Amino acid sequence: MDWLSSMSKHLFITGRPGVGKTTLIKKIVMTLKSIKSEWILTGFWTSEVLNRGRRVGFDIYTISGQQGTLARLNVNQSRSKYHVGKYSVDIIDLENIGVPSLYKKADLVIIDELGKMELFSAKFRQALIHTLDNQQRVLATIPIYENIFLVSVKRRPDIQLLELTRSNRKELFDEIMSIMRDEH
Repeated sequence: MDWLSSMSKHLFITGRPGVGKTTLIKKIVMTLKSIKSEWILTGFWTSEVLNRGRRVGFDIYTISGQQGTLARLNVNQSRSKYHVGKYSVDIIDLENIGVPSLYKKADLVIIDELGKMELFSAKFRQALIHTLDNQQRVLATIPIYENIFLVSVKRRPDIQLLELTRSNRKELFDEIMSIMRDEH
């Protein structure tokens, strides 16, 4: 895998659920903030919300420190028309804090993730395509499952897709950091 020598300017990490894609993204962001302090980073990641050790939803966190709600366990009174499994998805915070972060000019845009919940938002899908077309480089996570939109994204010639597994976590982190260190 050689990101720099390929035509790809964007790196997408895929893998099975729970393999550590978000953990890897957060580790890369924290490391880049210390070794590439001159870089402008933007974008967001999602993280599960726990209550007494039980997952009750997902929140969105921007690189700049904003936080919002993405999904919560279904409740009978849920006004959301979007649902994934047992979760009601609320795209308002995604569209109000996540999407604008994708339009900020940056050295690296982080997108975690291009998942079912995020894809409910037409504004997110539009921002993603705009970002891929106009930003210098994007580091994102993308699910292993496919739908027509994800297939079109994965087939772009400017994207290199890497699979994260439990056995290659350290090697993938090291390779990505080596690539980033060499970037100007």
